[in-house]
Amino acid sequence: MSGESTRIATNVFGMQALNAMMNVNRKLQEHQLRLATGQRINSAADDPAGLTLATKLHARSEGLGQALSNISDSKNMLAIAEGGLNKINDILVRMQTKATQAANDSLGTSERDAIDQELQDLNSEIDAIVEETQFNNNALLDGSIEGAGSALNFQTGSEASETTAFYFAAGNGSFTSSDLSVEVGATVAALTEVGAPPTNATADDAAVFTTTTDVAELASGMYSIRLTSTVDGANKDYTVQLFDAAGDLVNIDTDGVDGGALGTTLSKGDILAGTTIDLGVGIDITLSATVAAGTYSWDVQYTHSGHSVSSNANATTFLTSVQGAIDDVSSSLQRLGSMVARLGIKEENVTTAKINTEAAYSRIMNADMAQEQLEATKYQILQQTATAMLGQANQGPQSILSLFR
Repeated sequence: MSGESTRIATNVFGMQALNAMMNVNRKLQEHQLRLATGQRINSAADDPAGLTLATKLHARSEGLGQALSNISDSKNMLAIAEGGLNKINDILVRMQTKATQAANDSLGTSERDAIDQELQDLNSEIDAIVEETQFNNNALLDGSIEGAGSALNFQTGSEASETTAFYFAAGNGSFTSSDLSVEVGATVAALTEVGAPPTNATADDAAVFTTTTDVAELASGMYSIRLTSTVDGANKDYTVQLFDAAGDLVNIDTDGVDGGALGTTLSKGDILAGTTIDLGVGIDITLSATVAAGTYSWDVQYTHSGHSVSSNANATTFLTSVQGAIDDVSSSLQRLGSMVARLGIKEENVTTAKINTEAAYSRIMNADMAQEQLEATKYQILQQTATAMLGQANQGPQSILSLFR
C-alpha cells in the first residue's frame, strides 16, 4: 500500500473504511434483530441445519402438549366411569343387605314382598346409572368397551404409535340388571290355549326347532298359546306361537337385536301326542290328545326367569348372584384404578419429555439475550469508530493540495 496516498483518483483507504463500517452495520443489525425477536434464528440463512432440527423439535413439543391434554381428558372419562361403578357398588351392597334380611325365616310373606319391591326399584336404578354414565355420548358401562376388540385408545404421545388402550375384562364390562332381576312373590304366569286345534292329528314323528331368545327380557303375566297348521302337499306343519294378553305375537329383543317371534315349528307330519315343546324362554308345552275324538289339551306353565326372595332358599340364591355382581364391579374398579394410575405415570413422563424437548429447541432457536446485548454494544462502538475512520480516510487526499502551493 506504499505510496497509495498520492493517488487520489481512487480513495482506497476510504473504501476499506466504508467496507468495514458496512460489515459492522450488518453485524449490529443482526444482533439488534435477535434482541428484538428473542430468537437466534430469524431466517433459514442464519442456520439452515439448526432451523431444520428446531422445526422438528417444535413439532414434537406441540404434539406432546396435546398428548398431555388428551391424558387429562382420558382421566376425566375414566373418573366418570369410576363414579358410575361406585354408585352401582353402593346399590349392590344395599341389595346384598336386603337379600340377607329376606333370607331370615323370621320374616313373613308381606315383609318379603316389601323387600322384593325395594330390590326391583334398586335393580331399575342400576340400569339407569348404566345408561347415564357417558362421556361425549360414549357409553362407558354398557359392555361396549369390553374386550380388546372394542378398547378405548387414548393418544398419549406425539407419534401415531404412542397410544394406550383400555377395556374392561371380558365378562366384567357390561353392568345390566338382567342377572339380578326380581319379582314379587315369584309369580307364575299361566298360559291358556286359544284357537281351535287341528282335527286330523295322528301319531307321527316330530322335529322340533327352538327359537333362540333372551329369557330375561320376557316379563311375567298372562300369555296364550296358539297352534296353527299349514298344508304343503302331503305334509302338514304345525306352528306353536306365544301371544301376550293383548293378543300380539311376542317378539324378543335380544340386547337391541330383534330375536324374532317366539314360536316352534313341528314338521314332517302331525303332532305326536305327549310331545313336550320348548319355546325357548322356559315355557314347556306338553301336548296330549285323544286322537279318535280329535281333541287336544295344553299343559303349559311359565315361570319368570328373575330371582325371588320369597323364601330362604330363593333369597340365598339371589344373594349369591348379588355377591357375584359385586365381585365384577370390584374387578372393574380395580382395572379403572390401574389405568388411571398408569395414565398418571404417563402424564409425568410426557411432561418431562416436553420440558426437555422445549429446552433443546430453546438452545437452538432462541437467543442468549445477555450475549446478544454484549455483541450489540461492541458493534455500536465499532460503528462509531468506523464512521470516524471513514471521515479521516476521506480527509487524507486533501494533503495532496499542498503540492500545488
